[in-house]
Amino acid sequence: MACGDGVAVVALAPPAPDRLTGLDRGVGRDRVPDQDERASYDRVAAVLKDTIRASSAVECMNSVLRMQQSRHKRMTPPMLDLKRLYWNSHPFRSGPRKEACPYQALGLELPSFDFWELLQTDPSQLAQRLSTAHNAE
Repeated sequence: MACGDGVAVVALAPPAPDRLTGLDRGVGRDRVPDQDERASYDRVAAVLKDTIRASSAVECMNSVLRMQQSRHKRMTPPMLDLKRLYWNSHPFRSGPRKEACPYQALGLELPSFDFWELLQTDPSQLAQRLSTAHNAE
């Protein structure tokens, strides 16, 4: 900022009311954080690295449901259950979880991960197998 007589006046930011605000201002101004600030930043970054936004997950699910709804006139809860069973027992074709289905990734022990076999299994028998496997641990 310049005054009328050619002298430049620099406006200084008011002192930070607390340490976190000071860190926030410092990072915003490309100040190198000290060791404690860097450790705090690294802890927060580690948590956020594996965190997905809930809205992203919801939008992903909505896009899948929209596609399915375009194929079916009515998307009833039993139809959603059927689709959920199919997609959760369907193995991925590529990526780090290639040839594993979401149920396997969760560590669920089923007699089979084949959609048709699961669909034809008696629900009470399947529940009994799952509870027996859980109690054995």
